[in-house]
Amino acid sequence: MRTGKKIAYNNNVYKVLDKKGKTFTVEDMEGGKTKVSPNDGLFKSLVNAKNNPEEQQLIVQEEEVSHSIGR
Repeated sequence: MRTGKKIAYNNNVYKVLDKKGKTFTVEDMEGGKTKVSPNDGLFKSLVNAKNNPEEQQLIVQEEEVSHSIGR
């Protein structure tokens, strides 16, 4: 992850604001800021989403289909 990078994950977009050592500060779409490090589940999920953006796109598409079917 690097500063300024935006990562789509779990119906949200996280922006990497800052890096100090191995700790990153990320901000979600609502403006909430969270510190994450390599030992955190969110950190691992964001790295996975960054490395596999097509999987996140598939999840979004599946949710859109289920919402349109449920009417």
